[in-house]
Amino acid sequence: MAKMERYGGNPNCVISIPEIQVFKINTDTDMILLGSDGIFDKLQNEEIFNLIWEETRVYTENLPANI
Repeated sequence: MAKMERYGGNPNCVISIPEIQVFKINTDTDMILLGSDGIFDKLQNEEIFNLIWEETRVYTENLPANI
């Protein structure tokens, strides 16, 4: 109902056909990023990668040594 115009919705705001990519994961794979188009509409792939890589670095630097 959120997409129905008669209720004030926008029928073009959400699509029901996802984009799907298939790829092999190997030892060179650093990460897999899943996100909505809201993320990818605002940031380029390299920007997203750099943000996640930096957050991962900061997080792991602050882990206790005995983990």
